[in-house]
Amino acid sequence: MGGMTFTPPGTSSDKLYFAVSGLDAQFSPHTVVWDVTTSHPTVAMQLSLAGDVAADGPSGLHVVGCEDASDPCLAERLTDIEIDNDVILDSLSLKGLGTITHIAGANNVDPVAPNSIPMVMGTDTGDIILWSDSGFSDQLGYVFSSSGNPGYLSPDGSYVTQFDNNNSLHIWRVPQQQGAPPQEITNSALTQGITLPGISQSTPKVALADDLSALALSDGNAHGQNNIILRHASGQTQTISVSATIADLTFDWSGKQLAAIICTDAAIPATCSTAEMRVWDAQTGTLIYRHTFNDALSVAFTPDDKTVLVGGINSLAFVNLAAGAVTFPQFSSKAGIIEALAVSADGTTLAAVINPSDATNGKGPYNTIQVNSPALQLWSIAAQQPLGVPIGNPVSTSLAFSADGDVNFVNASAVDTYPLGITHLQQRACTVANRNLTSSEWQLYDNSEQQVQLCPAP
Repeated sequence: MGGMTFTPPGTSSDKLYFAVSGLDAQFSPHTVVWDVTTSHPTVAMQLSLAGDVAADGPSGLHVVGCEDASDPCLAERLTDIEIDNDVILDSLSLKGLGTITHIAGANNVDPVAPNSIPMVMGTDTGDIILWSDSGFSDQLGYVFSSSGNPGYLSPDGSYVTQFDNNNSLHIWRVPQQQGAPPQEITNSALTQGITLPGISQSTPKVALADDLSALALSDGNAHGQNNIILRHASGQTQTISVSATIADLTFDWSGKQLAAIICTDAAIPATCSTAEMRVWDAQTGTLIYRHTFNDALSVAFTPDDKTVLVGGINSLAFVNLAAGAVTFPQFSSKAGIIEALAVSADGTTLAAVINPSDATNGKGPYNTIQVNSPALQLWSIAAQQPLGVPIGNPVSTSLAFSADGDVNFVNASAVDTYPLGITHLQQRACTVANRNLTSSEWQLYDNSEQQVQLCPAP
């Protein structure tokens, strides 16, 4: 036996479950969940996973343990189970932390924030790990405004734009050091005289060039007909005729090209079942490329500005602008709706806000239907492989990599940083391990690295 638990009774479920985890008669990992509401228990679910179990509500469990009996337990797995909905969510992978020997969770689920249940895990190395499936507990960030309107990051995350409560547009420089105050750019002609359009029922899409050479925004209703206002640093303003819903808008890294996803089916951006990706010369407003897609929603440039990435439903297109070639790498075929995209400055890593909703027909990373819970997923572009599992719970679709490899998100009042750069990951590993990595852990993480004293002695 690895562990066992009852789910507590509650208003969200009229059933009582009992779960037990361990090895079966053939020494294979096995977790069984029984419905024990009546005097005749029935099997509600079985999993090929052995370890400890903890309840997080009337119909939810967490299971953690080795995936097979021969596994040295360097790679544990935490699985969420929504029993009533027959849903299994692979939500966390832990590497190099030793064998997890125990897991415990709160049984009093908060109905307002059901995904913020803290889990405590103990390991045979003496570590105690506190984890919450609402995201990183050591998330960084700073507050730059409180207008309630969404903000938009430039491609390299250096600047953020936002409309204030008086409908005027502002630009802030994102501080390099966490906790430092933001710096507003007050002498730029880009924002002078730009206010929210009177016909708008929501904040328009806004894009800003990294070098502050240009700014672009949609001029109409987010669910209606739009054109693009292109403002240059000189103060010159152009109108690009679009007359359709704009789902996404971005400059390339040099500020010389502007790309947009145009919903040609006149649908709201959440669906956009037929769309065009259009690219303009950012200096002249001349259309230089267009291509039709199904289910397009998000767009980003690679740092060399030669390739445009277009995200859709279970699809990611790479558009070579010079050759006009469009390819669809397979590594995002089960991503769900790709709502937003960003590429690291070295061009190796792709970050995406994915939404495993019912549009994926149960083929998303969570293997669920009718789940609307966006997450952040990283991919290796060269290997076409995911980097870890979906993490966090982004509250916006404006994201960018920082210079040190962290991922920044901007919401209505702050820029939040997911500490994914190597410096923060090393700090995180040292905090958890409280020691230098072992030889096996160095091999697990990166056997090309010299085995040095990464963490100071405790």
